[in-house]
Order: sequence, then structure tokens, then C-alpha cells
Amino acid sequence: MRGSRAAVGRAAQRTGSSLRETKKDLCKKSIDFQPFTFLFIGNKYVISALYSQQQTWRNNTASDGLTVHRDTRSFKESLEQSLLHKIETDFLVVHVRHATLAHNQGIEYTHPITQKETLVPWYLFHNGFLPTIYQKLGLERSNFDSREYFDYIIPQGQDKFSDNLEIIEKLESLAPGGSSANAIVVNPKRAYVIHWTSKDTRFPSYFTMYKLQTKSAVFIASEMIPEIAPYEKWTPLAKGEIIELPFVDHKI
Repeated sequence: MRGSRAAVGRAAQRTGSSLRETKKDLCKKSIDFQPFTFLFIGNKYVISALYSQQQTWRNNTASDGLTVHRDTRSFKESLEQSLLHKIETDFLVVHVRHATLAHNQGIEYTHPITQKETLVPWYLFHNGFLPTIYQKLGLERSNFDSREYFDYIIPQGQDKFSDNLEIIEKLESLAPGGSSANAIVVNPKRAYVIHWTSKDTRFPSYFTMYKLQTKSAVFIASEMIPEIAPYEKWTPLAKGEIIELPFVDHKI
């Protein structure tokens, strides 16, 4: 995602139904798991040396089936220390981040956001800025908007969203002032891509995410990546779209 960015989706079918029914269609998306799925969320595909990088991938030897790599150094400095060169996996999230606020820097602010105490481990990669979301948690002020976003939407003790449409409605109820809630959310059984930008954001096209599906892979990314496929092969996700990706036990 930008500020953090991601990759997965099919355009929602348009019907003459009510707005809520149309939103419901967008939130019901589920994509068959492919032998390889790549999600990219970050500031730019052509990555500046300023941005830190993080990854999560499926790993059968890890305790919860997922491995996380976090690094606060620039992408250029830390890429060689990442395990990406050595892994074999069927699911990968790459996130590059430039902190919106100077005080939100350091390993404690590095994505993915997680909550180890929960019964089900969840990981959230966020791209955007949600400075008013703290109000929904009854807090006096915001400390770290991505953490507050995590606490606002992640279901405790469950491995899936009970109602994807409810997530979008919760985002639409936020007070003005934010930019985007684009996110990749992962737990050991499934991943979600949330594609939502606030109505008052100044640069809505900046936060558009794109999907590419081939016979052997699914890509969902904050940028169209011409090295993978020509621009015309990529499809923009619809605003308010949530894509669910249930994992299948391919050999990895």
C-alpha cells in the first residue's frame, strides 16, 4: 500500500439492486487459492531507498503457519538480509512503508500490526492514514492509527470476518480527515484485501489497487507491475471491495 500498499479480485457485478445490496456483492468476493499468491502494498513499485520493508509468507514449519520479517532500514539497505531469496512459498505479502508521522517510526510501529494475545493470530498491513479512528475506540487521542485500525476491525477469537459489509460500514462511519484504509489482513487460515478510500481524500486514484490473475498465480498490488504483465492486463479493484482468500494446503 502507499504509505504502505498490496495484491488479489474480480470486478463486482452491477445490478439494479439497492446500494446496500451492491455493497454486499463487493464484500462477498472470494478468490480460489492459486499455487502462488502475491500481495504487494507499499508507497511505489519503484521503491525509494527511504522506505522500510516487511514481508509475511506461508511456512509449514512456523508455529502458526506464517513467517514474518520486519526491518526498519530502507528497502535498499535491508533486502539482502531478508529471507526472500531463500524461501519457497505459495503465499507472500510484501509491504514497504514510509511513516506519515515522524513519531510513528521504529520497530514498534513496523507492520504487520499484530496482537499476540489473541486466540487467533492476525497480521495487518495498512496503507493510508486514519487520524480520527481513535474516536471509535473511546480514546482521548491517536497514538498510532494503524494499531487503532487493527483494534477497530479485527474480530477477537475468530479466524474470519463475520460480515465483510459491516467492515465497510464501520469505515464509512469514521469522521472526516483520513485518506485510506487499504489493507492486507492475514491469519493462518485466510487473507483479506480491504480496498477503501475516504470520500474526502485529496488523491483517491493514488490509493487504487490492482489485480492480475493468471493460470498459476494471483497478484494484488498497489501498483501495476509491468515486469509481471502489461498495464492492460491489470484490473482496478472497486472502492469498498473486500476480497477473501481462503488458504488451501498446497505443497510449499
